[in-house]
Amino acid sequence: MTSFLLYQNQLTGSISSTMLGAMTALQFLDIRSNQLAGSIPTEIGTLLSLQDVLFDSNQMVGRMPSEFGRLTLLRECFLQDNLLTGSVPTELGLLTDVLQFLYLYTNQLIGSIPAALCNANESHPELIVVKSPARAV
Repeated sequence: MTSFLLYQNQLTGSISSTMLGAMTALQFLDIRSNQLAGSIPTEIGTLLSLQDVLFDSNQMVGRMPSEFGRLTLLRECFLQDNLLTGSVPTELGLLTDVLQFLYLYTNQLIGSIPAALCNANESHPELIVVKSPARAV
């Protein structure tokens, strides 16, 4: 399976780490606009073919897993409108050659934005990290 599309339903509960880890050929994961809670499983980093992650408009909590940095084909990462906490993982800076869209606004993130992401804004002006001003590390 290369696409998993469950957007705009009334799904509740959390993302199963076992199920997610088993989807090794997945390229497109869209579970936006549901009522999913819980944290983003670290198994997301095992999905090396993943190009698009759309988890926005849910109730996801916890930190963004640093394992996102392993997703070297990731073009779009929509995590806005959740309840994510902590800082933006520096590992996301490893993806600036391919990452085009990174939406993190309307969460509870703190700290600094990795400098590599701030510099990527010059080559990818559509890359939006957060809505509020932030400083590079």
